Amino acid sequence: MFLSSTVGAALIVLAAAQASYDFIVVGGGTAGVAVSARLSQYLPDSSILIVEAGPDGRQIPGIYIPGRKGSTLGTTYDWNFTTTPQPYANGRVIPQNRRKVLGGSSALNLLSWDRATAADYDAWQQLGNPGWNWSSMHAAMTAAESYQLTPTNGSANILGVGEHGPIEFLINRFSPPQQEQFFPAMQNLGLRQTYSFLDGDMLGWMRHTSNILDSNYTRSYSPNYLASAGPRLDVMVNTTVLKVNLGNSSHVTGVTLMNGTTVTARKEVILSAGSIQSPQLLELSGIGNATILSAAGIQPQVDLPGVGTNLQDHIRITTAYRLRPNYTSPDILRFNASYAAQELQNWTHNISGFYDETGSGYAYMTWPQAVGDPGAAVLDSLATAAASSANVVDQRKLQNLLNLTARVPQLEILFSDGYLGNKGYPAVNSTLYGAEFFAMIASIQHPFSRGSTHINASNPTGHPIFHPNFTECRI
Repeated sequence: MFLSSTVGAALIVLAAAQASYDFIVVGGGTAGVAVSARLSQYLPDSSILIVEAGPDGRQIPGIYIPGRKGSTLGTTYDWNFTTTPQPYANGRVIPQNRRKVLGGSSALNLLSWDRATAADYDAWQQLGNPGWNWSSMHAAMTAAESYQLTPTNGSANILGVGEHGPIEFLINRFSPPQQEQFFPAMQNLGLRQTYSFLDGDMLGWMRHTSNILDSNYTRSYSPNYLASAGPRLDVMVNTTVLKVNLGNSSHVTGVTLMNGTTVTARKEVILSAGSIQSPQLLELSGIGNATILSAAGIQPQVDLPGVGTNLQDHIRITTAYRLRPNYTSPDILRFNASYAAQELQNWTHNISGFYDETGSGYAYMTWPQAVGDPGAAVLDSLATAAASSANVVDQRKLQNLLNLTARVPQLEILFSDGYLGNKGYPAVNSTLYGAEFFAMIASIQHPFSRGSTHINASNPTGHPIFHPNFTECRI
């Protein structure tokens, strides 16, 4: 065993400390770290191994400084997936960020701490999943969090929050003048401020919460769980799992690593590699659609055609606007080195500034609230046409869309300070270099389009063929 560091009782290792464990968790991301730590707490006599393909990034400023959110996208800490050319998006190939680092996407995301509305979770149980409902999910989510009450505007009014979990969150103390204009703008459009967005009712505008530790204003994310882990949890970083091993009667026996090493699981293997790579690992293990497996030269072990299908994801559009000269955005940190150095020094001394910023201007609305009744009638017709009569999930989405008393939002609006776009901030020699921006993001909450993700027959262990089929349905 090569010991790298100790976090609580958990060990960060470069090689498996033993040939077998009771539990092997594939993927040290948002869920993988959490489930591993909880297992180690409640089953302290069980040995547990997390296998994470990326490094331990807790000492990376781009990860732990809130104001550097997004700076690690497209880097070595990102799998850098792309979609196939999307037939309903003019053949565009769209970047798909997925995090390759301990903590997964909780290490690289934009630090928004939120959850869905109560009706969305209750629908899970109503569709045949006993125990999966708002009440049970809310209890689990509040157990994961610790809300930090601060003097920030409205902080004391937030409802439905936990106080004793490993992930700390708060309302950001820094809000620039341009963001402050967002809130009265939403009010003037007829939306009301809500303090219940973490308590099952999201409709309205809000000063949103961010997962930040108040004492030093650093990112609070899933590796926090390791501090309270039990004594027999190992975390193996920079290690990729090739496949899950199957024994007699398709019983899972362990995993094979990319270097050929086999690690045995005495009890369970838990796949927590995300919505793109968990299907890939199943298919590499011979579990999936037999036709797809055979085409990739993989011997089918379990014919399970649903693997990698029924993929749905939110889509969003982003529009960037140039600020007037009397406003300052975090874009200044890109081109003014002395200003950036002073801001970083301020952050180091816990003085509020742009390196705190995560964005707090959010609004959720129904289609009538967003586009008025005539526009909503058009969207209702599109949704009715898109919803498959044979698909119970589609029908529940349609029901919640048409029934406004369910209070299920269909559109999310976010204020994002600074330039945001796939092409990145304007290049040094461009006419817009040195300009400052803000962006408005709009995201559909319940899309009807469906796609798939499968192994690449010509390179099964490489990036999968990710085909979300964006905008197949017009809503």
